[in-house]
Amino acid sequence: MRLAIESVKQAAKNLPATSLRILLENTAGMGTALGARLEELGEMLNALQGLQVGACLDTAHLFAAGYDIKSETGLASTLELIDRVIGLERVPVFHVNDSKIPLGGHVDRHEHIGKGKIGAQAFQRFLTHPRLSAAAPEGLPGRAFLAETPIDDPGDDRRNVAALWEFAGLKDQTPVSEKGFSMLTAAAKKKVAQQVKSRKSASQATRRKMRATVAAAGRGGRSARPSKKSSAKPKKRRRRG
Repeated sequence: MRLAIESVKQAAKNLPATSLRILLENTAGMGTALGARLEELGEMLNALQGLQVGACLDTAHLFAAGYDIKSETGLASTLELIDRVIGLERVPVFHVNDSKIPLGGHVDRHEHIGKGKIGAQAFQRFLTHPRLSAAAPEGLPGRAFLAETPIDDPGDDRRNVAALWEFAGLKDQTPVSEKGFSMLTAAAKKKVAQQVKSRKSASQATRRKMRATVAAAGRGGRSARPSKKSSAKPKKRRRRG
């Protein structure tokens, strides 16, 4: 942990005096990664006093690390712990992601909002909790909620953002999304290209079938196969002597 703290200090050493704030994110607890335990993250932040630092908490990481934010009592106890060891006022950003991994699985795998192991009801509870709001008096003015969900198909990013607004009870205020904006991954681009190719092949096959049908209709619907020739041998003519 000491090495991580010194690395942050060194990275911030030559930064100009601005309003820039460094946020440390919690982890899912994979391997030897630091920051899966909230107490550990709080200790790191306390060691960086003097710098503009805070925390960014990821819901999928919290769940995979063993914090039960899915249940009502689990969310309440987790928030109490966050406030005690970090301070909710030092968490200006939440990464809001569902999890492919069950509670305490210690693997970082994000899922679409409401479609994973955390679930829609838990996100509705999370996004409407007064202490997690972006408004005073109980919330933190300006707090941001960002999605880092997968994009398996075009438009998944827009659908996940829309789900966040809906679960927050703000469906009527959801901003109109730009239809052409989609952060496709390389895998998603490949999948889309394959889908386009398949549709093109299917369209070409349909056109060929239609042309064959029209041609057959033009022949009166008769078979285009040639008739069989008689196999009987012609009779030989006799010569008159």
